[in-house]
Amino acid sequence: MISKQMKGQWPQNIWAVTSDGIPLEAQLENSESGVYHGYPMPESDPFSHEVIEEWNARVKHD
Repeated sequence: MISKQMKGQWPQNIWAVTSDGIPLEAQLENSESGVYHGYPMPESDPFSHEVIEEWNARVKHD
């Protein structure tokens, strides 16, 4: 999943969920080279639950 917000040709954020159900977020670090910094999202982040729900909805339709 990617954000609509762009920095040059790159999306500002990218989200994914591991096979173990852990939501991940990557933020663009360098918009010239497209380098991202990724990390597990904390469970306390309400958006992490939205990422899991959306990810699961998309996986069921693929």
